[in-house]
Amino acid sequence: MAKSPLFLSLLFSLPVFSIEPQRLQLQPLDLKDAHPNGIHQLESNGRHIYIRSSRQSEVFVVDLAGELVHTLGGTGEHPAEFGKHGVVAMALWDRHLWGIDGSLKRVRLFHEGRYVTSFPLPNYNLYFGYPAGNAFAGNSEVVLVPAHPDTGFLAAAFHRDGTLLRHVGERPAATRALAETLPGIDDTFWLHDGTSWFAVHKYYPMVTVFNDQFEPILRFDVDSPVTRRLLERIEHFQPDAQNNLPMPVFTDVKHRNGKLYLMSWGRLHQLDAATGKLQAVYVFYGRGPEFAQVTAPFVTLFNFTLLNDRKLVLGHPAMPWDHDLWTAELP
Repeated sequence: MAKSPLFLSLLFSLPVFSIEPQRLQLQPLDLKDAHPNGIHQLESNGRHIYIRSSRQSEVFVVDLAGELVHTLGGTGEHPAEFGKHGVVAMALWDRHLWGIDGSLKRVRLFHEGRYVTSFPLPNYNLYFGYPAGNAFAGNSEVVLVPAHPDTGFLAAAFHRDGTLLRHVGERPAATRALAETLPGIDDTFWLHDGTSWFAVHKYYPMVTVFNDQFEPILRFDVDSPVTRRLLERIEHFQPDAQNNLPMPVFTDVKHRNGKLYLMSWGRLHQLDAATGKLQAVYVFYGRGPEFAQVTAPFVTLFNFTLLNDRKLVLGHPAMPWDHDLWTAELP
């Protein structure tokens, strides 16, 4: 596709900013009657928190106090259930939730907790390095899923009836050589804000913004000390016989009210979604005996969601401390 002058004028890499990280204190949030086996994704519509574990076939829906409201899915072959590999990714849009079934290879749509429809995915990228949130995105009519590597694209857009609409997002040149030996290097987070689609590369600190026609309109690098350090490790990574992947640059991403929030190993980057400008970096710390053995100066939490413009809920895949979830307040 020929690039428009607008796109070419917006294609840039951000200059290096020296932003002092701001400290946010964690507060515990325990779950009642919900027992996820690790926290691999957190989503919220402001009223409820949706919790996914890649080791379980149900999504837990809890209120803001941690009380279980209901579950979605479960193990089985009913259209509303998931196979033995559980839910490998989910996307929450308003009151709609999409879930990818890892073993039955289907995408399922729920609305207000009720099963609506599903369709099979005969050919898509089931390879998820460090499975985490937002591996795909959607609204009430369209869902983006990871495209099969052979297509050369990052995602495939499907209508809710299963019709393939188009492929989206070319692989960045920076990852093409690495992709020959690291098959998951093109794993990408996707976000949708109602008018735009955001692709955030897990292993390269770059964000591409697409309009509602899936045309690229903006691209920028996320430049900070932590992203530069992780990128250097990736560029010097030597895969072994199992094609192990390096640590990704980002472990979770969210969008809210014109801001992008990108988690990079416990450092939360806040950016202006319209320009890509880095606005703030946050780090987390906790008090109490459960943090006595934390050797790093700050606590590393991989997954998060936003309840509103200020309040965060955070989790960890291994749930290593004495509480299930944590909350923090943005300044």
